[in-house]
Amino acid sequence: MPAASNTSFKNRGVSAGSILMTPSIRLAGFGEDADENYIDLTDLGALGLVNFEFAPHWDRSEVMLQSFQEYIQLHQTKVYACPDGGAVIVENESLELFGGAVLA
Repeated sequence: MPAASNTSFKNRGVSAGSILMTPSIRLAGFGEDADENYIDLTDLGALGLVNFEFAPHWDRSEVMLQSFQEYIQLHQTKVYACPDGGAVIVENESLELFGGAVLA
């Protein structure tokens, strides 16, 4: 699967909106800073516009990176961690990282 579908679109995701562009929202409920699933969602699927998961608000700590690496092992996926002000730009088959974003 390419980084993005062959369909041409322009969109911007910030915080939860960026997570919704990935295949799943389950990363939001993982780790020390997990968001609580107050309404007991069982379907954690998202839009799947890209083939990786996204972790916004990364504080650049090794502790959070280790947590993402545990998640990667558990779910066999890729995770890009992005600090506030950073970006992961996907255009066609190309992916670029800005502002301290990293592949966890």
